[in-house]
Amino acid sequence: MDVIFNKVLKNKIIKLIKIYSIDVDELVIDFPLSIGFYHTIEYDKITNEIILHMFDFDFDYPYLFEDLSEDDKLRVYQILKGIEHLD
Repeated sequence: MDVIFNKVLKNKIIKLIKIYSIDVDELVIDFPLSIGFYHTIEYDKITNEIILHMFDFDFDYPYLFEDLSEDDKLRVYQILKGIEHLD
């Protein structure tokens, strides 16, 4: 069941990134997650991966969406879905 949940959630997040980013496939938005405060989310078409980025001075700390806990994955979706209601 977890595999289906993760696949569906990932596909929904990819769709939202594509809608909001308009051909760039990266959004600058803050994600307060249990593992830290991430600043952007990116969809890599080549690897079919979602990558979150945390920036600290000159360093970029990427984190794969697949490695997030289920709660953090759901939080990412909720934050992106919340953008719809800001229009």
